[in-house]
Amino acid sequence: MLKHTGVKFELLTDIDMVMFVRGLSQCSNRYARSNNKYMPSYDQSKPSSYLMYYDVNNLYEGRYRAEAMIAKPNFHSRSVFSENLVAIELCKLEIKFDKPLYMGMYILDIFKTCLYEFHHEYMAPVYREKFKKDTKKAKGVKSNVVARSITFEEYKQCLNDAVEMTCRQSCIRSKLHEVYTISETKIALSSHYDKRYIVPGSTNALPWGHYQCK
Repeated sequence: MLKHTGVKFELLTDIDMVMFVRGLSQCSNRYARSNNKYMPSYDQSKPSSYLMYYDVNNLYEGRYRAEAMIAKPNFHSRSVFSENLVAIELCKLEIKFDKPLYMGMYILDIFKTCLYEFHHEYMAPVYREKFKKDTKKAKGVKSNVVARSITFEEYKQCLNDAVEMTCRQSCIRSKLHEVYTISETKIALSSHYDKRYIVPGSTNALPWGHYQCK
């Protein structure tokens, strides 16, 4: 039809126009006749044929909707589960600071003071002998790996000689609802600590901004 009429489409530059136009429809053959065993006029001498009617809409709506969301400035990431299933994560455009942050920090400080006071003034004098039991822990490392592969001497060596120690462990992970196991190498012991200032020649630490920090 466009070839005969000579009509030319304009370039669509408006996203609303692009989302509105889904495509072109046409009727290539305006007459058809079926011939199969389910019809009274069935002719066995002719090949069987059927008339099928498909009302298929929005074939590209999901695609264009996904492309529009990915094109947004607050697009963060996407996860493809299958050919017809995609999850798109968008960042928040507005954040309200309506929580009592200062009050929460104040409550935590008071809570730590009360907890330390309860531990040192009440629990420690009563259960001092039971508190002498040594325990081994490492952040991000499984307890069975710590118990099996790390010794107390290595803790002391890491603290005194600034030695870094790694260990291997197996973990269960899931991605896109698929569960699998991995073997990873983790830093188990390290003397590096960037949250506080380490006093040279000692094991003491000071908060950043302290007057003794050089």
